[in-house]
Amino acid sequence: MACIAAITAVLVLAKFKYILPINFVVIVYFSAICFIAQYLLFRTLAKNPKRFPQVFMLVEFAKLFLHIIVLAGYIYAHRAEPFVVKSFLVYFAALFVIYLIFGTWKMYRIARKQ
Repeated sequence: MACIAAITAVLVLAKFKYILPINFVVIVYFSAICFIAQYLLFRTLAKNPKRFPQVFMLVEFAKLFLHIIVLAGYIYAHRAEPFVVKSFLVYFAALFVIYLIFGTWKMYRIARKQ
C-alpha cells in the first residue's frame, strides 16, 4: 500500500518531460528495493522481534549505500549533460524521501502492533 501511494505521489509531482523514460525505470527500481526491504523486515519482525531495530538500521543503511552507487553511476554516465543530471538528482531525491517516509511509517505501524 505504501509503495502504491508513493508511486502515485511521484507521478503527480513529476513534470520532467525531458527524462520521462527514466522516471518509470527509477520508480520500478525504488519499488523493488522497497518490496525487498519490507519483506526482510516483516520476516525479522515475525521470527525475532528483539532483533528488529538492528535489522531495520542495517536494511536502511544498505538501501542508502545502494542508492549512492546508483546515483554515482548515473552521474558518471551522463556527466556531459548537466541539465539531465540535475533534474535526475531532484527526481531521485524526491523519490528517496517519499519512499523513506512511507516505508518507515508502515513499519512503525506494524512494529507497534507487535
